[in-house]
Amino acid sequence: MKAAFATPTASFETYLPATGVGMAHDLTMTTTVLAAVDPSVDVIFQMQKGFRHFIDSGQGWALLIGFFIGYLLRSLTAY
Repeated sequence: MKAAFATPTASFETYLPATGVGMAHDLTMTTTVLAAVDPSVDVIFQMQKGFRHFIDSGQGWALLIGFFIGYLLRSLTAY
């Protein structure tokens, strides 16, 4: 009868390379580029365009009104 916990065993030689064989190839260095600078992108223009859209869409007025109402509520509820 076979034990319930008996599992096939694997030797470490199947997972690890032989010592000294191919080790130089396994130690190659890889470089990952995290960011690249694109000189054709105009960041200042994009910021101006975003701010212009913020104002033209009425979100600037909504921000000012929200600040004013928040200040009024804070001053009414503060002791």
